[in-house]
Amino acid sequence: MSSQSKLIVAKLRRKNRRLGLFLSLGTLGVLGLLYLISAAFVTQSLGRLETVTVRQDVRRAIDGVDRELRGLLVSTCDYARWDEFYAYMTTSDRTFERENFASSSHFTNLLNVDVLAAVLPDGQMRYGQQLSQQGIAPTPLPTSVKTYLQNWAQQQSIAQTQDTQTGWLASESGPMLLTICSVTNSAETAPPQGGFAMGRVLSRSQIQRLEQQLQVQMKLVDLNGSLSPSEAEIRDRLIRQPKIGDSALPDDAIAVVPITGDRIAGYARIDDINGTPLALLRVELNRDLHQQGWLASQLLGGVLLAAGVGFGLLGRWLLKQLMQESQRLARAEQALAHESVLRLANARYQEKAVELEITLKELNKEKERSEQLLINILPESIVQRLKENDTSIAEHFDEVTILFADIVNFTPIAARLQPFEVVELLNGIFSEFDDLVEEFGLEKIKTIGDAYMVAAGLPVPRTDHAEAIANMALAMQQRVADFRSKTGEAFQIRVGINTGTVVAGVIGTKKFIYDLWGDTVNVASRMESTGLAGGIQVTAATYNWLKDRYDFEVRGTVQVKGKGAMETYWLRGKQSTEEG
Repeated sequence: MSSQSKLIVAKLRRKNRRLGLFLSLGTLGVLGLLYLISAAFVTQSLGRLETVTVRQDVRRAIDGVDRELRGLLVSTCDYARWDEFYAYMTTSDRTFERENFASSSHFTNLLNVDVLAAVLPDGQMRYGQQLSQQGIAPTPLPTSVKTYLQNWAQQQSIAQTQDTQTGWLASESGPMLLTICSVTNSAETAPPQGGFAMGRVLSRSQIQRLEQQLQVQMKLVDLNGSLSPSEAEIRDRLIRQPKIGDSALPDDAIAVVPITGDRIAGYARIDDINGTPLALLRVELNRDLHQQGWLASQLLGGVLLAAGVGFGLLGRWLLKQLMQESQRLARAEQALAHESVLRLANARYQEKAVELEITLKELNKEKERSEQLLINILPESIVQRLKENDTSIAEHFDEVTILFADIVNFTPIAARLQPFEVVELLNGIFSEFDDLVEEFGLEKIKTIGDAYMVAAGLPVPRTDHAEAIANMALAMQQRVADFRSKTGEAFQIRVGINTGTVVAGVIGTKKFIYDLWGDTVNVASRMESTGLAGGIQVTAATYNWLKDRYDFEVRGTVQVKGKGAMETYWLRGKQSTEEG
């Protein structure tokens, strides 16, 4: 090789080294930046989703306590409407008391009642005891309960109206759920004669019972007791919030605080029956989403590192091939004088150019595979919007029909099954529902425990949204019946449907959960919760969409939380061709 050829080869080697170093550093920089952006995005989005999950569980716990109050009020008013009890309150005869109150086991064991009291219109106590476990004599009525009942009776005596009262009360035995019902006859035509009250102390055993029912970890924090510095700060923050009333808890009324790297807690203020702050309801959860975010970040880092190593090795191989080709071209310099050698060199150069083009195509394929691997970790739409710096994903839909379904009496069934059997049972029935969602072209929103939510009319609007949901509900009943006969599990579903306007979107800026918001969603949920086992309860809005093609039965007026009285209907099936 001539000295000139050696000089050319040395220059090419130095240039290739600089090019290799530049490509390596550039690739590592791009991959590192992509990792930092993606990891921060995943952590932030999962943090927001974790907060939403905690708030949902706090609201479920509050709703569970509200159901306890409503159930206790039903039992209280059942007794207060007896004609025998009315006679007991208006005469001096204590036969009713001896026959019904002498044994407290019925109230303590079946109704979980700790306090029984009957107060006359003038505030005098006709009867009042704090019940104890079997074999232990009852004790006198707590002073706080007695004082409240006497004040209530005197106010009702002035108003001369029938009334019910529910709420929390601070008693000497601890926080208590108290329900009061005016005493009248069974026809509710006689003037009220005082009131009958039942109370349930939320002891640790009662809290554990609620935890099993709701599948959440709960605790009551006494605002007047000893608080940790963090709980004192939460107390001060929540006390500044206005009284909620009967509406759903807003986000500001729920404080979400990480406890450790593995646990997180949500707090909501509990007001007593007079509207005075009484306690904090604490719900504690495992930070599963936090752990998933950490694992996803580690996996993403590993993938990007592997991609970087792969690109580095491939680039090094290409540079080596180019260097070898340059050396061969330099050695051929001595034969450049011959035309045949020139043609041969040109042919070989063209051949290597083709090989290089093929190699570049393979590089592009490797790049596409790497991008697809990233899309498998993050949703494709989020990856695209991340590139476009899109931070808000939300849409408004004018006509949407929403279905809520819940497995009735699922808690007792789950209590006698092994955990994996519970999962298999839910997976079996929800898989049937998922098939129906695909069959009718609907949008499954989410499942929470044994509850199932589906919608029609979004994200792509459709004119037959109400009909599609009605067909889904009827088919769900049939699938449940088939599943029940196949598995032998005696359960039913309760379905609620409503039609109206909603806002839909992705929580955070990634498609981790697609959810709906609006009054239409809340009313659909209420249709399910106020329905009956095996029934499909729909609102007047849905009924007006379907009344010409489906059979309905008028249920009548139903009291719906946050809405008041609503006219509802039972969906019974599709009309026959002759009827249509």
